[in-house]
Amino acid sequence: MSPGNSRLKAYIKSWRRLTWVTKYPVLIFCDRDKLTVQWEEEIRKAAGPLKLFFYTVDYNLNEDLVYGFETQVYWPTIQFSFNKYRGYLFCSQFFGYEVYRHPALSRVQYMLRLDDDINVPPNGSHFDIFEDMHTRGKRVGWVQW
Repeated sequence: MSPGNSRLKAYIKSWRRLTWVTKYPVLIFCDRDKLTVQWEEEIRKAAGPLKLFFYTVDYNLNEDLVYGFETQVYWPTIQFSFNKYRGYLFCSQFFGYEVYRHPALSRVQYMLRLDDDINVPPNGSHFDIFEDMHTRGKRVGWVQW
């Protein structure tokens, strides 16, 4: 998550509509260079009863990926605006691989990804996806609002 995103606080407030979320920790991974005390306080205020834990990550891309985009070696016919999409590429790299190696998740059984663009609808949800997955013996699940 990127500090300074004006929509972010509204989205986090909407997560409180998931009444079962207060039973679980909410881990927030954010850019090490952008986390400030003020931003963390604003997010905690928006989160209300949610149990937040902040973890900073280095905003670095895989060197091979950077080389490929900067030189167009991998996709020579595509005119790619590397700097414009750098944040999206980092997010994809992080959530596609690195997050699963993060020490904060070493003992986690289930994970629900709540991005900074996930807005829970006003009626919310009383359906605890983790309890349902545990009861059914499932390893993968999702909820669509």
